[in-house]
Amino acid sequence: MLKQFLFSTFLFFAIASFGQDTDQQLAQHYYSSGDYPKALVYYEKLFDRDDSKFNLNRYVICLQETGDLKSAEKTLKKAVSKSSNDQELVIMLATFYEEHNEASKATAIYNELIDNLTSDSRSIIDLYALFKSKGKADLSFATLEKGRKLLKNSYPLNIQFADYYGSKGQTENMINEYLDLLDYHPAYMSSVQRILSAQVDFTIEDSKEYDLLRTALIQRTQKKPDDLNYSEMLTWLFIQRQNFPAALVHIKAMDKRSGAKGAMVYDFGGICVENKDYSTARNAYKYVVEIGEEGRYYMRGQNALLNVSFIEVTTNRNFSKVELTEIIANYQNVLNRFGKKNTTLGVVLEMAHIQAFYANKGQDAIELLNEAIEFTGLTDMQLAQVKMQLADIHVLHGDIWE
Repeated sequence: MLKQFLFSTFLFFAIASFGQDTDQQLAQHYYSSGDYPKALVYYEKLFDRDDSKFNLNRYVICLQETGDLKSAEKTLKKAVSKSSNDQELVIMLATFYEEHNEASKATAIYNELIDNLTSDSRSIIDLYALFKSKGKADLSFATLEKGRKLLKNSYPLNIQFADYYGSKGQTENMINEYLDLLDYHPAYMSSVQRILSAQVDFTIEDSKEYDLLRTALIQRTQKKPDDLNYSEMLTWLFIQRQNFPAALVHIKAMDKRSGAKGAMVYDFGGICVENKDYSTARNAYKYVVEIGEEGRYYMRGQNALLNVSFIEVTTNRNFSKVELTEIIANYQNVLNRFGKKNTTLGVVLEMAHIQAFYANKGQDAIELLNEAIEFTGLTDMQLAQVKMQLADIHVLHGDIWE
């Protein structure tokens, strides 16, 4: 008996599920074909079983297309009264009135939605998005204005206002909203930079958006000279435009005001190297070195300064004999000052490479590397680096057995 009962129950639900699937398929078929009277039969059944917004929308459309406007209105009103806080349902009813020449009713509903807003940021943003999706720019803006009054400083709605201004082509207002967001919370900086990167084409020489953004940031840095956020944004802007010399000016100022003692400028030098602006990178590292030996980035700055020369020599390959001699002398000065040891191995390897492969001083390079093999404290990896470079130089000079 139990087996028969379970089988019967399974069969009942299987048939019911099959019937629902069939109704859904037929409803979709007739609706897509524009046969609304037949589609209405099935969507009415589907809506009775599942009053989802999708079924409601399709059911109401079928009622309208078959001329039963009273039933369509009644159905929408019933859905709204059942879920009065559902803004999407309320807008569906208002849209119905708009489509059937009852604009005053629709306007009353829209105004009521805005008037009834509370200090709940989620509902404000949702209503803004609903109006925007319906192409109702004025209502979406009115929603934001009411929302800003309600929320005051708890949630500024800058992103939504910026989105609105951007859609209306009001670029200056859009930029100011994004920058005002940094006053509300500096943690939004990376988000603002990402959004502005999508809004501003930095590759265009005469970009109105770029000029407006640059002007706004300069004005704010002048108005708030101690606010590093705007200085950082201005530096970021110059980097996007590949204007590294201008960016360096602001990085230096930020480094001084923040007491970073060269750290910010040192990091910026790395960005310049990555972008092959070796001249600005060299100026950045010189600034770090000039802070003095007491600075914790002094030795790193010295090494980085030499490394810029190394990169230029090994990539450009058009240095004169005089220039190469000067570069090697710079390396030698650093080694004379700090000594030849495991901590200066990077300087030794770069110098030997330039001597052997670019300055025709292979023997000097070999002697220098033979000294390096004897450095105390070298790791196995460091020792291997020295031996590999020594072997490369011997091969260069035909000493393959060495």
